[in-house]
Amino acid sequence: MADSVAFNRTCELLAEHTAFSDLEARGTVRLALRSLGQSAKTVGKTEMMIAVRSALEPELAARSVADAGTVCRRILDGLAALETSEQSPYEIFSRLG
Repeated sequence: MADSVAFNRTCELLAEHTAFSDLEARGTVRLALRSLGQSAKTVGKTEMMIAVRSALEPELAARSVADAGTVCRRILDGLAALETSEQSPYEIFSRLG
C-alpha cells in the first residue's frame, strides 16, 4: 500500500518551504505522525492537519527550522486546498456514529 495523498502533499510542502531534501521532509513528517500513533499509509487530510498543528512544529523546532510556526501555517493552507476522495479509517468510522 502506498503512502496517502495527504502525507505526500505534506512532505512536498515541507520540502518546498524549508531547506529539507525530500527524504528529510518525509522522515520528519513520519516522526510527527508516529508521535500521534498515525501511519503515513492511512492518514487522511483531517488527521494530517491535526498532526501538522500539534506534532510537526516541535519536530521542526528540534531541527532548528527558523519560524516553524509559519512553515506549519503554509503547510496547513496547502492541505486545506487539497481535494481528495481518499478517506482515512477515522473519517469512515466517524460517519458511522
